[in-house]
Amino acid sequence: MALKTLYLDTSSINSGMLLGENGTLYGTDQKGKGNIFSVSTDGISLSILHTFNGTDGQSPNGYLILHNNILYGTTYSGGSINGGGYYFFI
Repeated sequence: MALKTLYLDTSSINSGMLLGENGTLYGTDQKGKGNIFSVSTDGISLSILHTFNGTDGQSPNGYLILHNNILYGTTYSGGSINGGGYYFFI
């Protein structure tokens, strides 16, 4: 077994990575107001799945949970009263 380092075109990755059943890794970062991203385990395919705009949350934090192909997580701030909240991404 060898260690492989993946260099992602994101900044401020602030959560652990979640391995989905399909072999894809999921995570969040703090770039801008925050993103949800996926990356293949070989590091070749990186996709930004969602970019937060403040009204739908900002500064995702904590771990992601994957249940029935839906990602769940939390944001530190943003939302209707700028108090953060939870989100889900299909």
